[in-house]
Amino acid sequence: DLSGNIPKEWKNVGRNLGLKDEKLCIIETDFNKQGHQETVYQMLRTWKNSNSSNATFRVLGEALYKAGRADQQLKLYEK
Repeated sequence: DLSGNIPKEWKNVGRNLGLKDEKLCIIETDFNKQGHQETVYQMLRTWKNSNSSNATFRVLGEALYKAGRADQQLKLYEK
């Protein structure tokens, strides 16, 4: 599950997906008590909901790569 595999880089991934720092801070504040995995899940959900047809595996993969997580990009593309 991707949301559990990008602990340090989740904000960079969010920025690479076009989310503003203000939105990332709101997500972190709202979901931090529910755990890191939920926070990352909500970030990805926010991105998907705000980009609908442009929220593709390719775009997510590029964001992971730019955040230094080519390993997670490869795992994503294997699915």
